[in-house]
Amino acid sequence: MNKVEPFTLDKAQAAVSRQLENALSRHQRWRFFENLYRYGDVQVASNATKGEVGTLFDPDTWQALPDIANMVLPHISVIEGSIVARDPKLIATPVAGGPEAEKVAATAQGVVSYFWPRVNGTPRAAAATHDMLVLGNGVLKVGWAQDTEDEDIPDEDQQVQLAGLLESEAVMADFEAREPRDVDELKDMVATSRARVMLDEPFVEYVSPYDFFVDDTATDLDDARWVAQRITLPVDEVEGNSNWSKTARDELTATVNDYRAPGNRGAEWTRKDGPSIESEGDGAWETVTLWEFYDLRTRHLLVFADSAEHALFDDDMPWSNRHSGFVHMRNSRASGTDFWGFSDVEAIASLQQALNEMLTEQMDNARRAGNKYAVDDDVWSDDLKAALESDMPEEVFRVVNDSQRPLSDLILPLERQPLPADVYQARTDADYFMRAVLGLSDFQTGGNGADRMSATAASMVGDVTSIRAAAKAAQVEAGVARVGQLVLLLSQEFLSEPRAVRMSGLSGPQWVDVTSEDLWAEMLVTVEAGSMRRENEESQESKGRTLLVEIAPTLVELGMDPIPAVRQGVLLLGFDPDLLTQLAPPDPEIEPGGPPAGEGAPAAAGSDAALMAQLAGGAA
Repeated sequence: MNKVEPFTLDKAQAAVSRQLENALSRHQRWRFFENLYRYGDVQVASNATKGEVGTLFDPDTWQALPDIANMVLPHISVIEGSIVARDPKLIATPVAGGPEAEKVAATAQGVVSYFWPRVNGTPRAAAATHDMLVLGNGVLKVGWAQDTEDEDIPDEDQQVQLAGLLESEAVMADFEAREPRDVDELKDMVATSRARVMLDEPFVEYVSPYDFFVDDTATDLDDARWVAQRITLPVDEVEGNSNWSKTARDELTATVNDYRAPGNRGAEWTRKDGPSIESEGDGAWETVTLWEFYDLRTRHLLVFADSAEHALFDDDMPWSNRHSGFVHMRNSRASGTDFWGFSDVEAIASLQQALNEMLTEQMDNARRAGNKYAVDDDVWSDDLKAALESDMPEEVFRVVNDSQRPLSDLILPLERQPLPADVYQARTDADYFMRAVLGLSDFQTGGNGADRMSATAASMVGDVTSIRAAAKAAQVEAGVARVGQLVLLLSQEFLSEPRAVRMSGLSGPQWVDVTSEDLWAEMLVTVEAGSMRRENEESQESKGRTLLVEIAPTLVELGMDPIPAVRQGVLLLGFDPDLLTQLAPPDPEIEPGGPPAGEGAPAAAGSDAALMAQLAGGAA
């Protein structure tokens, strides 16, 4: 079998160039869905997608636009807010290593849970979830950040170094039967600066789907041959990065940071009545587009600029696991062969437009409201017109009627036909079908009866109507679990120095020094189902009371430790369970002659024994 060769620079550039052409129609479609989510109208979204920067609504024509009731934004926001509302509960389960690996699982789980808030995991996951719902695809990137900074060594430490050199030099000179070297010569060997570690931990970044590319044949990240990310950086940052090839940095060509930059959602923008910016102008506008190209077959990494002759980085990936570092969260896809998913906005675009059409019809009908009169020429005058249009009550006006005909024959109110009920019913149906497609109930969108529904009824409605939302939550949880898996793999490789990690224990939080040697076992990271979803407050409080009143006393009767259940119950009631430990007073000393423990002596207030005794009494 022939060995697979890594991508060369020219082949990698050709690959991303082809994908840029293939992605053009997809990016235009995404821009349309973003604009529909923002503006709620197909016509406005189509105009905005054309890429003209400037005034969205022309002052001369905006009144001709239809009336808009944007229901896409609130409905998608409800789903987004319900499935990414809390930090996930990450679980590490051993898959190799035998019984000894079980002891490592708690440490591994604690490390992943400790790093998650430090890398802003939940906000980044929420941003990717938004893209998943609106564009059909959300992307995150996981890596390890290491940064050092040179600092001067204090004079005292330099003197200690020099003293050590003088001592060792004297010993070596005596052993080699020679004269010791001069002090000035040894001073040149003393280190005057040292590297200080400023950053050494994992990171999680949001990646725009517009800047993420894969090969044509990929159906999933696990079978992709290569992935690439497009990045736009200021030229001076790239030129100042000593980790990259100097030859490649010297040949960088700055690009103008105008509205064609990749960060502007991949659209081919043009300016509208705006100033032109020359590339020789202000340096703040000078940027360069870079590509990170990950060859997943040979685990090779290329970093290069557009049309560059030399790569900034051309070497193996700096980590040993087989993953690229990217996490792809997909909403829905038409078949198993599609890599890119489609969004919920695409599924309800026509319904949103139908809602707008019905609303426009109703508003036009409302604008036609008011009395209309047919007036004979014999009695027509400006005074009569002003009187009929006046909103003043009990107004008296004169009408000259030379024809002597009855006034009722000369001024005739015209009856306006009401809007057919079918229009109102059609709008109601469109709103119903939109919620049905998205999997939202009337309760979840604040409809009639939502404020009168009990927590139990709300929970039952949520179980029945949120199947679609639960499926989306499962996609997000799978993506978050993959992020946690990558964080753990990188910690197993790069966590070389001891790191104080805060871990949750049965008796409260504990600080443990952890290194990569403590994480040796192979682990599978998962997310507890539903741990990120928003939960009804009344339902939470009900669970907390059940834990404290029913479950904890039962655990005491069975001889089991009730403290974990009590802590969880207190947490569900909205209080800090650490207060149980912080406010617990020390056990008082028992005076001589007093009754021994267990024979009528009260248990120490605040102790676990006292709590167990009180719970046992409550159960009785």
